[in-house]
Amino acid sequence: MSDPKELQGLAHLLEHVILVRGNMKYPEPDEFANYVHLNGGYRGASTYMDYARYFFSVYPNALEGSLDRLFHTVHSPLLSESSIKAEIDLVSSENAIYASQDVRRLVRLDQYTSREGHPFNTFGTGSRDSLWDKPRELGLDLRNETVQFYKKYYSANLMTLAVVGKDNLTTLEDIVTRIFRPLENRNATLPSFGPPYGPSELGVKIEMVAKGQMKRLSMVFPIPAMDKNVFEIYIANVVTQGGNHSLLSFLRLEGLITSSSAEVNKKCRGHFVFQVILDLTDLGVLRHEEVAVKVFQFFNLLRNHPPQKWFWDEVEEIKNYTTKYQTKVEAVELAALLGKSMIESTPDDVVEEYLSPKRTQFNATQIVESLEWIRPGNMRLFFVSNSIKNASSTEPHYQFKYNSGPFESKFLTAMKTIEVHPNIIFPTRNIFVPKDFAMKQNVSDSVFESTNFSSMWIYTNDENNSPKVDVRIELFSTYTPYVTPQDIGMNSILAVLLKTRLLPMGLKAIAAGTSIKISNDDSGLKIRVEGYTDGFTLIVTELMHTIYSLSFTRYDFDIAKKTYVSSIKENLNAEPCTLANTGILLAETYFEQDMILYALNDLSLEDFELFYRRFVSRPSLYWRFFGGIQKWEAIALVQTSEALLLKRGSRPGQSFKQSIEKRVVEIPRGTSWLYRISSEIHSSSCTKVVFQAGSKTKDQGDKLALLSDLMHHPLNVQLYTKERLGYLVGIVDTSITLQLYVQGERDTKFMERRINNFLHKFRGMLKNMTQEELDLRMLTLMERFIIIGNETKIDELQKFYDELIGFTPGEYRRLSIHVSPEVPSATEEVENIPADETPAQANVANITKFGSMTKANQTVTTELEVQVDKGLSIADLTNGIPTDEILVIGLNQTTVEIISLASWNLDCYLRPV
Repeated sequence: MSDPKELQGLAHLLEHVILVRGNMKYPEPDEFANYVHLNGGYRGASTYMDYARYFFSVYPNALEGSLDRLFHTVHSPLLSESSIKAEIDLVSSENAIYASQDVRRLVRLDQYTSREGHPFNTFGTGSRDSLWDKPRELGLDLRNETVQFYKKYYSANLMTLAVVGKDNLTTLEDIVTRIFRPLENRNATLPSFGPPYGPSELGVKIEMVAKGQMKRLSMVFPIPAMDKNVFEIYIANVVTQGGNHSLLSFLRLEGLITSSSAEVNKKCRGHFVFQVILDLTDLGVLRHEEVAVKVFQFFNLLRNHPPQKWFWDEVEEIKNYTTKYQTKVEAVELAALLGKSMIESTPDDVVEEYLSPKRTQFNATQIVESLEWIRPGNMRLFFVSNSIKNASSTEPHYQFKYNSGPFESKFLTAMKTIEVHPNIIFPTRNIFVPKDFAMKQNVSDSVFESTNFSSMWIYTNDENNSPKVDVRIELFSTYTPYVTPQDIGMNSILAVLLKTRLLPMGLKAIAAGTSIKISNDDSGLKIRVEGYTDGFTLIVTELMHTIYSLSFTRYDFDIAKKTYVSSIKENLNAEPCTLANTGILLAETYFEQDMILYALNDLSLEDFELFYRRFVSRPSLYWRFFGGIQKWEAIALVQTSEALLLKRGSRPGQSFKQSIEKRVVEIPRGTSWLYRISSEIHSSSCTKVVFQAGSKTKDQGDKLALLSDLMHHPLNVQLYTKERLGYLVGIVDTSITLQLYVQGERDTKFMERRINNFLHKFRGMLKNMTQEELDLRMLTLMERFIIIGNETKIDELQKFYDELIGFTPGEYRRLSIHVSPEVPSATEEVENIPADETPAQANVANITKFGSMTKANQTVTTELEVQVDKGLSIADLTNGIPTDEILVIGLNQTTVEIISLASWNLDCYLRPV
């Protein structure tokens, strides 16, 4: 928010340069990242509206070295002109990612439509236009402006430091004092800001045309800082609590919303808003103003209902025991919380509030007065949908369309009505609030039990007799094979229906500190419940009863189907790196999202009812219990669940242990494949290169993990820091693959050539590595439980790398996935950077299977044929065609027949013979 008007995004740019581009003591780019990576950790930075945060997580024995690097990162950054210019490219790449995200667009719209001239109105992310083109037109010296900004705000008196470590406080204080004492205090002034919204920015409806599938209604009310606790403790919880007659249960059961939240957010220092967010169904989009009216009717209920002290006390009690028994917080998260809090509070107050939060006293008068801020004239109403027509305004940075204006008189009158819907009532007492927090001794050793329906593990309590319990349930059915896109779709719709039906109970349980998660995959349902031992059995029993006795109307089914279809469409608009999913080609049973979408077109209620009846007729369950639950309690819970199954006439399904492990498609040895995907809404591209190692073994998995760890830092230095290919650069390993990816604004082929160039360079690095250096890296990975043993020899790893990547002829198995916009963006070649050749690639048009790798390591090859819509024969196609791009038309263990499609406009696809 403190960016100069002529250099919007400067604070964000400075954070990039400081973190990555070196300092006077450690001048090498990203030396900090390499140090923490070698010591089992990571580092990062983020820029927020009114502060920047730098952080790291590392092994305890490397804390002092990491703190020294953090100090010099912020104390003596080099800030060279070349570094600043280089990071502008990466900031611009990051901005290109955000420009396609509706969540980011909505945040930007809130800023852009705020009070003109207010710092909140600025464009904080920055772009090449705001940080390079326009400043140059104005004759600004970018380096000088950056240095001046750094000197103005990077002052010791505006900084906080939180360190969480295993050493005692005296030792930690000595380390911090010695390292950070030289930090310069320039006596900078902490910026202060007025309210971001004035009278003309309130009482307005703002419509945004979504690029993706977002359908949202957001009701934003500015509130005074003094009323923040009232909204957090009382009003937000009244809105979000469940029950059959709560506001959100009513709206969801009416088919108007899919999810909701109510929370207090800070817009800038000292200025807060109360926000109700409602994600709409298609019906809710059509009736979104009616939804807003119902929310105001609920607030009128609160005005007519005296503030309830019992409700306030219940929320405070929940806050107290959730803090006392909270799950372990990662050290880096705790440090971030403490450091942020110290910006506006003293260290002693921050620590005291974290360890023992103070109870806020109930004040009925303040609650009544606070509700006066909930009125149409003090609201900014945001409505987001891709169905909005005739949007007349354009946001200049992200280029999306929107409308903004005062409420229409009819809508305004409806929101001011005092009518309250009879199905909306004040929340009742929460029956899931635990009363007994007695510590229970769990089993001393893990226990396995099995029944006709279930397999059950009860694990030892790792948290020393905690009053909390965690159960994970996997449920699948013998009669539901999940072998078609429609099967997968129906399973997902079932999960949506369950979440809807459990909403009244679920919201109550969640409010009481219990987490309920329901998901699905291509083998059935997955359920996880984390909560307190007192009342836990009631929640799980009710959940399982709902699953086994689910009833639904055609209306319920239609809403659930539309909700799931909307999520598929959103997945189709995912980030390019997400779209570059190897499962498309390598999973034995993987269906692309558009295949599932197509399969659901003619899905009827009768089809789904048959699916559900079969699903619950032959179930099999796998239970895993963790925490403070005793053996007899776990067994009793399973028996209660099975009694419900027997009551409805279900029979035991196939044992979980008998389920078949899914196979993976094996890429034929010595072949390279290319798969292209179009991303319609993103301007950035992604290249992912996958190297498959073969059958799954422990030794191979360790080698892949070793290579991934060894390549991590040099990959980022080369492709991110030096070549600036994109904001997202990374490497991941699985038990059988090594995957490198880049997402940026350059052409996918160019990015693949640069990945190849890096692979050649890394080969040299690996050749120069000693056994002692490798042993140290293996020790680090063993401490992080990433590898099991340290028996790998350097010559073995070098040979494995050459075979994996393709330096040994005929050994590699390579798959490249290119995701790019429909209209490729213009790219510039980087001068003086050689492009190494990519092996000749088979151009995959639409592939189903080309081989399977079984658990027994047996290879099964599926013959393929080409279908050519133009009516040409294979002989016609192969006559005189260039071979720079190829399509596999048949393959077996020894030969690959190929044809070129480089200069032909043919519609082809592959299918099993």
